[in-house]
Amino acid sequence: MRSAYDERGQNFAPDLHQGRYERQLGYGRAGQLSSAPEMAFPLCTLRRYGYDGSSNRVRLAVQASEENCPAADDSAAEITTYAYTADGRLNGDGYGYDAGLEQQPCRQWR
Repeated sequence: MRSAYDERGQNFAPDLHQGRYERQLGYGRAGQLSSAPEMAFPLCTLRRYGYDGSSNRVRLAVQASEENCPAADDSAAEITTYAYTADGRLNGDGYGYDAGLEQQPCRQWR
């Protein structure tokens, strides 16, 4: 497997794993990950990301199909939204901070 990177260090070529797995990463103008279609035979999953003006990831839309890779369609996607406090900490159900301002408990990004 080999990946290619642009001048910003962003992966732009597909990752290929013996013909059974392929992932392409798409970036927006600000250099943020905007989409990641992933084919893991026979399932194709499309992940799309949205950001706020402070570059915080605020939205994840996920679609999957066993036929063709799905076209971006919010009505067919599972959408997760994220919120942040004024000082940039992830906020909402399942997120909290201890006295040392460490996030507790940790929740994985998809």
